[in-house]
Amino acid sequence: MKFCSLCFIFSSSIITIFYFFDITTNIGQGACKKSYHQNLYAGNVQKKSICNERIPHVIKNSKHPYEINELRRHLGLHNPDYLAEHMQLFSEAFAKRLNNTSKHLSLHIPKAGGTSICNAVKRSAKFTSPQNNCWERDTCPLWCCCENPKPMTCNSLSHLNFSFVMNENWLDPLCDDRVYSVLVREPVSRAVSHVNHFLEGNEHYFYASKERFDDAKGWRLPLIQSNYMTWSLTAGTAVSGQDPRFFRPSGEHLEEARRVLRRLDFVVNLGHPDKICTNAIFKLMGLSSPVDKSNGREGYEKNFHRADYERMNELDLQLYAYANKLIELDCKFFLQL
Repeated sequence: MKFCSLCFIFSSSIITIFYFFDITTNIGQGACKKSYHQNLYAGNVQKKSICNERIPHVIKNSKHPYEINELRRHLGLHNPDYLAEHMQLFSEAFAKRLNNTSKHLSLHIPKAGGTSICNAVKRSAKFTSPQNNCWERDTCPLWCCCENPKPMTCNSLSHLNFSFVMNENWLDPLCDDRVYSVLVREPVSRAVSHVNHFLEGNEHYFYASKERFDDAKGWRLPLIQSNYMTWSLTAGTAVSGQDPRFFRPSGEHLEEARRVLRRLDFVVNLGHPDKICTNAIFKLMGLSSPVDKSNGREGYEKNFHRADYERMNELDLQLYAYANKLIELDCKFFLQL
């Protein structure tokens, strides 16, 4: 009896071990075949759900181009060996996207270099663009010039007869037939520059009367001086669910902003020290002309205390650090294309 009992215990243990192994294996396969896709589409890709052998399948069968961008950057941050193994597939997919997509939308974050990009676009024979600061209709900037622009849906964008458009508001859900870019800048200097641009010498330009200008300061100043970059990346998504004019991002929106950055085709920082990389990015964007800084002014920090703006832009400071990590990854990727 004792021997049989021991046999039963031993057999049960073996069964338990194999059962546990089978469950664990199935969990791994599930994360690879099903959960991974679900997480990717939901923007909730986790390192533990990456399944190396399924990466080619994901690249080939992704429903939207931005999913491949997100996957590539996620691997670069968390699984660089996987990225290196599949670099050729990512390169081919990105080159195919650029060759097959002629329209470009750039999210214009004020005082980050968007005017410089617009000027370069106008010198380029590749693009057609609106006459203003490369914006048109509902891409007109909310912070200064438009009271209540409507969301730019894919259908709305299709009615704009330009190959390059800048959206100086918030970024709406991405469209598959557009290449997307954004310029970022160190948040404190950007915010101070933006506020001064709004306050000093512009009321007569933006508004018909000083009274109207003073009324507008009630919601526009809080908008532009605090976490504007995070706002521009999240105000148009379902995660906010508020009127963009009055939506103010909080900590819960930071990961959403990071997710959007991972999905864009190009993240650019004109202040990045690697000019070879920056020029390579511009070339891929179709901008062969040199991009020089424009619309700059002196003395932006007078009457402002940096510590105050650091507190008001804590989210943007974290987002900017993350953006620069993505740019470092992109430099390695773009330079080998």
